[in-house]
Amino acid sequence: MNEMVAPDRIALIDPSDFTTPYNLALASAIEAQGRWVRLVGQAGSLLHRREFQHGHFYPILATPWGRRLPKATVRLVKGACQGVDMLRLFSFLAAIEAKIAHFQWSPLPAVDSWIIRSLRRRLPVVLTWHDSLPGNGSESWLIRQNYVSLLHSFHAIIVHTQQALQRAAAMGVDPSVVHHIPHGLLGERAPQITFASRRARRDRLTLLQFGKIKPYKGIDLLLEALTMVPRDLRSRLDVRIVGKPYMDVSGLERYVHVNDLGGCVTFRFEFVSEAEEEQLFADADAILLPYREIDASGVMMTAVARGVPVLATGIAGFRELFDGEGGALLVPPGDTAALARVIADWANAPQRVETLAKAMLLRRGRIPSWDEIARLHFAVYAEAHSRWIADQKRRKIFA
Repeated sequence: MNEMVAPDRIALIDPSDFTTPYNLALASAIEAQGRWVRLVGQAGSLLHRREFQHGHFYPILATPWGRRLPKATVRLVKGACQGVDMLRLFSFLAAIEAKIAHFQWSPLPAVDSWIIRSLRRRLPVVLTWHDSLPGNGSESWLIRQNYVSLLHSFHAIIVHTQQALQRAAAMGVDPSVVHHIPHGLLGERAPQITFASRRARRDRLTLLQFGKIKPYKGIDLLLEALTMVPRDLRSRLDVRIVGKPYMDVSGLERYVHVNDLGGCVTFRFEFVSEAEEEQLFADADAILLPYREIDASGVMMTAVARGVPVLATGIAGFRELFDGEGGALLVPPGDTAALARVIADWANAPQRVETLAKAMLLRRGRIPSWDEIARLHFAVYAEAHSRWIADQKRRKIFA
């Protein structure tokens, strides 16, 4: 094989299926261009059954006993299994004749980095660093330090934002190893629903905050902002907060009750199916993303794909995505008063949301296609393969 030719048998590895929609979109684009690809994720929990999916990690959790475990125990079991399942990955990758291992996430970087450094002797290893601030700031100092070792374990690293490029450089990663590839649209084949058709079905403005419920998502900031919206305008709002909780949500529920927000806020704290997610976005007039921190957001890219306008905080990743473009209003991070002013303005003049929706459709057309994103990946794979070949030659010289 020529040293600068991309390997054509690709394993995309996401142990806990953290980004299934992203993985599926990338795998489908890779497969469409004639490459063989296999998704390697959590046993028994893949959301879409496709030929190129394989549940490898944490098989004990797929048993009847494992499915009954409480959430806190599940996390402990995953931690205990991670090293064993990473070691089992060696034989699995050999069995499927994978020519490159592309990791989407590392659940346990202290363990994973040690094993990946052994794995890289057998084939090129690549990481997509979706989260350049581990846990978006919620992880411990020790885990953040372990990421430094992890990043130095790969032949190539893919990031989605300039902020991530800067953070990798600050960690001492060779800039030539790090490649910027944009996050693609999610659900781009969904039917387009106009703002006017949504409004014709109801008399209140429907605002959706969707996705895993975690502290960095800023739901507390949204609720505080809603208390600043005049009561008569709040009666014109239908704010839906939907997603599986990964934190204690009792405080959020109490806050809604104490501040009399029940008339405009609805919680749905659970995982929702793909079809239900589709309906939620179809019903939403706008998406709310008052995040404290993130690089690239799958929820944001789902909104862009559907032409649904967004109200978000002006964190680096969102500023980069919408720099000089329409479709979103960005307010300063943590500024609940600014968030409240926009929501009140929208409640008073919904036509302003329609203007943003039209701009979002234009913004949508400027996002690279998944076919283009796949080709960018092939270039990274070719470079990673070249680095792996060079490593092999050096080992022979010093053997």
